[in-house]
Amino acid sequence: HSGARPGEQRAAMEFTDLEPNLQSVASGGHVLNCQEISALKAGLALMKSQEQFQQVCFWGKVFGATADYYVAYGLKGGDFEFPTKHFFFAGKDFQFSALTAPTPEEAVRLVELCGEKPLTGVASTALEVAEVDPP
Repeated sequence: HSGARPGEQRAAMEFTDLEPNLQSVASGGHVLNCQEISALKAGLALMKSQEQFQQVCFWGKVFGATADYYVAYGLKGGDFEFPTKHFFFAGKDFQFSALTAPTPEEAVRLVELCGEKPLTGVASTALEVAEVDPP
């Protein structure tokens, strides 16, 4: 893999190797339960098929205030040297949806609005409160 030092092998967490790879990182204190692993495998397999990815990797679980997110990325064939990662997220239904990168202006605004606020776990949560004209 590019980015690895000579003699060092870096591996992504390909969804087909999900369980053994998760066991190797379990010492960090956060693990997925059996239901999460099964649903995640099914969701990632469906995403791989629908998006025609050559490889799908589980990026991780993001803890939200009311629900959690699961993040994965897919790689398409053709970009051999430097493949583009296409990121997706899912909630408790494990239906993965594309994550779109914010523009630089949007990124600045997101930092202003969110700062150190925790994620809610609800993708439809509005970041800005609609302004109401005073009576």
